[in-house]
This record gives sequence, C-alpha cells and structure tokens, in this order.
Amino acid sequence: MGLNFRKSINLGKGVRLNIGKKSVGVSAGVKGARVSMNSSGRKTATFSLPGTGLSYTMNLGKKKSSKKKNANENTNEININLILVIIILVLLIIIAGAVYAWYTGLI
Repeated sequence: MGLNFRKSINLGKGVRLNIGKKSVGVSAGVKGARVSMNSSGRKTATFSLPGTGLSYTMNLGKKKSSKKKNANENTNEININLILVIIILVLLIIIAGAVYAWYTGLI
C-alpha cells in the first residue's frame, strides 16, 4: 500500500495552492470549471456538475510523443515549469497582501 499526501489551500477569489507528494500547483476557477498547472508540467481543465460527483478533465499541454525524451530535456522542462509556478505564487501573495492592506485600511 502506498503513502499519499495532498493538501489544497484556498488563496481566495477561486485560486487554490495544491501541494502533493510529487508536485506543487496552482488552480483557478469557479464551481463547475477550473484550470490547473503544476510543477510537473501538467496543465488541465476540469468541468463538473457540482453536487453530482460527475466531472470531466482534459489535458491542455502538448501530447506526449511515443519517443522518450532524454533525462536532460525532462529536467529542463520541470525546472521551467517550477519557476513559472513559483512566479505565479509570488504574484498571488503580493496581490493578496495588497488586498488585505486595502481592506484593513493600511493604504
């Protein structure tokens, strides 16, 4: 039996930070429609009927070719995606801080 870990943190305004055993990701959307991107390079769109348990998920990234990539290309792709996720997270934190400061009357 394998050990799994998954945590989703609500950042407000339909944005979530998703932390798993193998990657970190960001997702945004509303009930019934959400887009996601994680540090492993996976980009998806999910559509659902809230309250029914029915959903459809589609990959938005490139289709994987039948030929295997070499290890260096995979590492570079993961590093670029991780950098993009980190940049998005930093921007979200800055925006959340500005909204909080405005809401509390600090600015």
